[in-house]
Amino acid sequence: MTDTDIDPHRLVVAAHELGHAIVWQASGFTISEIRVKGHGDGVHGWVSLANPNDHNTPEGERGYQAGLLAAGEAQRRWCDQAGMAFDEYACQDDYASLRKRSRTALGSQIRRSAAKSEAQRLVRVHWNRIVRLAPTLAVRGSLSPSRIGI
Repeated sequence: MTDTDIDPHRLVVAAHELGHAIVWQASGFTISEIRVKGHGDGVHGWVSLANPNDHNTPEGERGYQAGLLAAGEAQRRWCDQAGMAFDEYACQDDYASLRKRSRTALGSQIRRSAAKSEAQRLVRVHWNRIVRLAPTLAVRGSLSPSRIGI
């Protein structure tokens, strides 16, 4: 099966979820699950962290926020390279989580520009990995966190 045989919506969502997973893993979080389900406009996905509260430090919070923003960065980059329109609405849950976290005592210490810069940098550094893994995640619907290899 070639990339052109794979539902393009699943590929976009796979890149989005890999953006989360790779940046969170690079930030020291343990990924427990990466999934993509559905087809066409009904595709959705998620990444689960084993211990999301283990990093209650400013550095950990910045890494968590960067992981939230990395999904949109990866999705935007995938869409640009595939010649597809970027649907920012698909990132609304991530942006809502970011707003909620930024209202906490720890989250308010993090400048959004710092988290965004970190997200952009890590997506750029790991872009080849995202491109390589997205088709596998899109086809299989799940990916072992050990396959990320950060």
